[in-house]
Amino acid sequence: MLRDWFELRTPFPGDSYTINVGRLSLRAAAPFNTRHAASMRAIHDLANPRAGVWMLGTGQSGHPLSDQYSSFVDDWRRVSYAPIPWDLPNIKGPGARTLVLRPSTPPATAPIR
Repeated sequence: MLRDWFELRTPFPGDSYTINVGRLSLRAAAPFNTRHAASMRAIHDLANPRAGVWMLGTGQSGHPLSDQYSSFVDDWRRVSYAPIPWDLPNIKGPGARTLVLRPSTPPATAPIR
């Protein structure tokens, strides 16, 4: 009874071994039915935050009782993306922090005794 509220169905190209991952059921009656797939896809560009994109498998609200629950399904199936709307002045405001990623030096190995 609850499945009809939560389940969204759409054909898409992908399987367990592709970037557009989807787990196939491999049941004899419907071997190519996908049982689950990525619910959110995102590409973050740390050098250029405005270049980031994302897409949800459901819709903007993510709530099954909302009229927007399945509004992104077609875009998700087409592997389309929406821009991440960064507001850079707010990101770099007084509460902003910067994460700096640097390669580490390998730890010194202890001699084998």
